[in-house]
Amino acid sequence: MRIVLEVPSVSPGQIALVTNDSICARALQAVDSVVHATNPSSPTTMPVRSLYVVAVGTYTAVVDPVANIGGWVPLYFFDPAWNFVNFLIRW
Repeated sequence: MRIVLEVPSVSPGQIALVTNDSICARALQAVDSVVHATNPSSPTTMPVRSLYVVAVGTYTAVVDPVANIGGWVPLYFFDPAWNFVNFLIRW
């Protein structure tokens, strides 16, 4: 699955919950950008909300627990430059 999602292989020690406010704010911007790019009818101004942000080596995984796609919550992956890599819906 990691290969399909284009996420690098990392040791378990390189996976950690992120608690840094500026990184979490950037994660919210990145997710909102993906939402707007994939759903032009989404609200122009997205509400501020809590996310789960996880460092996966130099990549970042983000879960928006408020989002719901057919009963599933998406998991977004971003590279070190915050470029959208892929997402997983059925996890």
